Amino acid sequence: MLVNADLRALEWRAVVHLSNDHAGIAEILNGVDQHSENQRRFNLPSRLIAKKFLFRNIYCPLNIADRTAYAYSKDPEFKGSGGVKFWQGVIEAFYEKYAGINAYHQSLIREVAIHGFLTSETGRIYPFSPVKRREGEELPFSDIANYPVQGFSADLMQIVRVSAHNRLKDRVLFVNTVHDSLVLDYDGDVRGAVEICKELKRVCEDVPKNFLKIYGKELRVPMDCDCHIGINWKWAHEIKFDK
Repeated sequence: MLVNADLRALEWRAVVHLSNDHAGIAEILNGVDQHSENQRRFNLPSRLIAKKFLFRNIYCPLNIADRTAYAYSKDPEFKGSGGVKFWQGVIEAFYEKYAGINAYHQSLIREVAIHGFLTSETGRIYPFSPVKRREGEELPFSDIANYPVQGFSADLMQIVRVSAHNRLKDRVLFVNTVHDSLVLDYDGDVRGAVEICKELKRVCEDVPKNFLKIYGKELRVPMDCDCHIGINWKWAHEIKFDK
């Protein structure tokens, strides 16, 4: 039986922690559905578009907001949702709400401009060089915003993977991890698989404690996961836990 645990909004939690964005932290701590809230606040046509926009826009510094607004206006997945001027306003409203993320992006760009590289709080080093554009050379703004978040997300996932293996290695076969997903093979019944899911949830909830133990730093946001079980991917069902 397959058991799959997906870390909930991993990249969003990572960028909120790294930027110490107060609005994002408050939404996570208070259990706010930020996608529905942002749909209303930014006048977006659907929650799905609000969700896609959020996860794309966390890698869009205001330095390139104009070209990103153009890309949104031409993207088939956002078809009919607005033109360049509309999306320019949404991007600016996003960074007005999440001002900490904007400040974080600008600090990353300044650091690369001065030193040519970034060093993450977990010790990863990211060198960057200017790239050639039609208008001339410029820093790779999206990569500068992207790499630290992806690397930090991988570090959090590594904590989950090692912790889960220490707790479950005698009960399951570890198949793979794909980005924010941990896939296990469990040779047992549904009741046993549900217990595995409960343990995986505890593993995720313990990430802040283990992060502090490993890196000596506080994780500003809690971690959680969604868990599915089934005999195959088609028949996998989400396991709901009482709050």
